[in-house]
Amino acid sequence: MTTAAFPSWIMLERFVFRRDDEESFPNAPISVRGVTSWDAPFFVAFCLAEPPLVSRIYARLPGFPDPRKQTDTVVPFNRYLCWIDYYRGILFCDVFAEPTPTVYFHRFHLKEFPSTPNRSKTSSWLYRGATAIDDTVLMFVDVERNDGIGYGKLKPSAGFTISCYSLRLNGEDDPGVQGYFRAALVN
Repeated sequence: MTTAAFPSWIMLERFVFRRDDEESFPNAPISVRGVTSWDAPFFVAFCLAEPPLVSRIYARLPGFPDPRKQTDTVVPFNRYLCWIDYYRGILFCDVFAEPTPTVYFHRFHLKEFPSTPNRSKTSSWLYRGATAIDDTVLMFVDVERNDGIGYGKLKPSAGFTISCYSLRLNGEDDPGVQGYFRAALVN
């Protein structure tokens, strides 16, 4: 597909395909590059396909800590498409940024992450969710079981701690993210 023939709509794969070597990373008409706050370079490519074919997003993340990036959900939020990994954080892509789209990663600031990248039934990511509340607030919910069991019947006298966090945009002139604010805590 040429850059002059973008489709008016697409079907997008819900996963981000990680390709850390240059040989397997696609040369796509829409691609962005950036550097993280810890000076690690990253690259993102949008491979568009005319429907009913599925379009894909590829990420080249050399120097990133763990090659197992998984997308649990994709949420449209203001100018962004957000690929959310409940285990790590949100990959924001401002597809309307000029002169080129911008991409950045926002790590979740949670009390505790699983000690293993294994997404088994005992991982705490099972009880997390995110959604856009409006054009300025993205809400993240973390439900933590107090009995130490990831999945299954609650132990007697056990309960949950529900934490709600809101992620706010800076505003129209500065579309960057302000950060997380704990909106509610229920024990």
